Amino acid sequence: MNYIELAIVALLPITALFTVIQRRPYFALISRGIMGVAATLIYALLGAPDVALTEALIGTLLTILLYAIAVRSSMVLRFGWVADFGVEPDGPACSPMFEPVRLFCAHHELALRYLYFDDWESLLDALQKGAIDAVYGPAGLVAEKTSHLTFVEPPRDAAHAVCLARHGDSIGRKMKSFFAEAELFVCTLGASARTSGLHHAGPNGNSQPSRGTGFWHSLE
Repeated sequence: MNYIELAIVALLPITALFTVIQRRPYFALISRGIMGVAATLIYALLGAPDVALTEALIGTLLTILLYAIAVRSSMVLRFGWVADFGVEPDGPACSPMFEPVRLFCAHHELALRYLYFDDWESLLDALQKGAIDAVYGPAGLVAEKTSHLTFVEPPRDAAHAVCLARHGDSIGRKMKSFFAEAELFVCTLGASARTSGLHHAGPNGNSQPSRGTGFWHSLE
């Protein structure tokens, strides 16, 4: 075995390790593709062209394609939006409000998608069923509309709130870390009987309790 063959063989464990430890899905796919090419070359050099062809078509090309489709479809953050807000989420009036969310999605390579609803009832029903990932808006308004829902989060003062569906635990932890210094409250739907309180920024910039009745009572 010459140096070229040894170098190709060495690529296998290196790319395999990089694929496992890589936190960015698309970089992991690139590493997996390199690993597949290395395996194909090794099979070809060792006199097994049929195995090399199978590895190239099935083990590399088809696998990478399926993984890419799965990653692309799963890396989407779906926000519910209703006409009650009075403006379009991607319009100029909402651009400053959604800027923190856009920065978060860009940082984690997530696509931001808006799903429109006619009223709050249908939007919150979709949130509870997991048809959308989150609701975002001014904390006072969100507090009022979601006063009957159960959230398991500690209280926090904020001007805006992100309410995540039950399946949003992972994205919720990332949001809390990302928005540690921002004026944004992040909460997740829970199944407990009690919920936690939310505050929103008043007209003078000071934090005030939300006006929603029974919204996120303090956890004991």
